[in-house]
Amino acid sequence: MSSNLDFGKVSIIIPTVNEHYLSYIISSLKKQTKKPYELIIISKGFDPKLAEGLCSKLDFKYTVIEQRKGGFTQALNIGKSEAKGNLLIFADDDIIAPPDWVEKYIKLHEFYGSIVACISGREQYYDLSTATIKYSPDEKMRVQLYRKMIRPLFDRPHHLLKMYKLGVYLTNNFDISVGKNIPYKQCFSFPLRGANMSFKQDSISGLKFPEHPLLKRAPGNEQHLGLQLFLKGYQMVYSPENPVLHIMHESLSRPQKKIEITNEFEIMRSLFSKLLQENK
Repeated sequence: MSSNLDFGKVSIIIPTVNEHYLSYIISSLKKQTKKPYELIIISKGFDPKLAEGLCSKLDFKYTVIEQRKGGFTQALNIGKSEAKGNLLIFADDDIIAPPDWVEKYIKLHEFYGSIVACISGREQYYDLSTATIKYSPDEKMRVQLYRKMIRPLFDRPHHLLKMYKLGVYLTNNFDISVGKNIPYKQCFSFPLRGANMSFKQDSISGLKFPEHPLLKRAPGNEQHLGLQLFLKGYQMVYSPENPVLHIMHESLSRPQKKIEITNEFEIMRSLFSKLLQENK
């Protein structure tokens, strides 16, 4: 188990395929009450010098790595292998972090101690044009009612994962489900989404996000890493206390062709099943 609770070195990892919104997250990192040790950007599909230019005025270390092949999870693994911090925070390229974002993650990890390897946080949708916070899909009334009334009856957690039923969990069919505590209440939970999640470095040493030649977005990659942590004996927590603003824009949901996303979910189910079979 993890024993190092000194989080003086925080690495922030951001994969990106579009430099358009990067300036917002980078500007918000300049204002952090606790400066990160380093920022690692993995860029694909555009000149990495554009990202380097945006980072040039940071008063902490930054690294921009050009990704020449592979998909999203390969980018995550590149950033993970490059990171030198003892606390790793993963974020999307289109978020805005509050000034105490890094500091709160440090305090949360110190509070929960070594048994909790992952803490993930809330996303709030942000409209740049009006500078207002909008309802996210998690906050819609019909979603909340479904999670409270229907999901406990039909989407029950895998028999090994009952403690995660109020947060993000896997069902017996290896589907990803979200319980009634998301997004408002703290609970045991697999990582919610990659836009706002953190890991103790030594707990994920030797682990990788899932890679497969047919995976592009790899839906459930966060939960796949979470399952690996669970099988190592670690716990995971969701906290609404450390949100980020997710900028609203047309490609926020990252649409794919229906057949592609269906195939990716099937691949991920097989990967979840394989992990559990190997660890019986």
